[in-house]
Amino acid sequence: MTKRPRARPRVLALHGISATPALWDDVSHEAPHFEWIAPDLSVLLQAVGARLGSLVRALSAVVGTGPVALVGCGVGANVALELAAALGDRARGLLLLNPQPLRPQPAQRERYRQLARLVQHRMSDDELLAWAAMYVRRRGPRAEKAVPQAEAMLVSTSRSSVPLLRLVADFPDGADALGRVRAPVRAVFGEDHLNPFAGPGWIDEWRRALGPENVELLPETRQWLPLEAPDAVAEALVSLLDGGNAARSEGK
Repeated sequence: MTKRPRARPRVLALHGISATPALWDDVSHEAPHFEWIAPDLSVLLQAVGARLGSLVRALSAVVGTGPVALVGCGVGANVALELAAALGDRARGLLLLNPQPLRPQPAQRERYRQLARLVQHRMSDDELLAWAAMYVRRRGPRAEKAVPQAEAMLVSTSRSSVPLLRLVADFPDGADALGRVRAPVRAVFGEDHLNPFAGPGWIDEWRRALGPENVELLPETRQWLPLEAPDAVAEALVSLLDGGNAARSEGK
């Protein structure tokens, strides 16, 4: 009897503000044993009416039936958290890369509303390109490749990311969703993160929520870790899923 080839584990990868699904290209090359699903969140959000609940339902339809691991960067990580809560046992692991604060504060929300208005009406391409230094280190180990990748995405997608900016401004407190996630959860932050909107202490907040052992700071990186350290992201995802599989086996 001929054995059927084992299906590759599926990974849903969600980008953040100003990025595109190409954010995950280098990570998928580092982990070809996964089946990667990387939708365009900006396009999908506009299609479903710019509401988080509708976006989560649309993403549930994208992944279909069966188990799936989730990874997100920036607000994509927070969306992945909401989706993992909705998927229940089907979510096999959740890797958060530089997520937004778990409990957004009013000042942060207002900053993102102002930024959305600025991006939509006033920012030139040169001004948009200046943001590349916030997303990737210009002197980082992979800067020669990561900086042009970041700049290309910023110019091509920043204005179409306005709905994502507005989504961040209205994002719910994530503690409830985190309490409903049944999969293992880990977070990785760029050690040199320069997000001016998150406010102080948001990494410590995630440490308290997840446990310090589940939060890692990645040296010589900023915000777009899939560009700056795709190998480390792939390794973190493999480690997360291997740990989750071991925990499930022990529980049987």
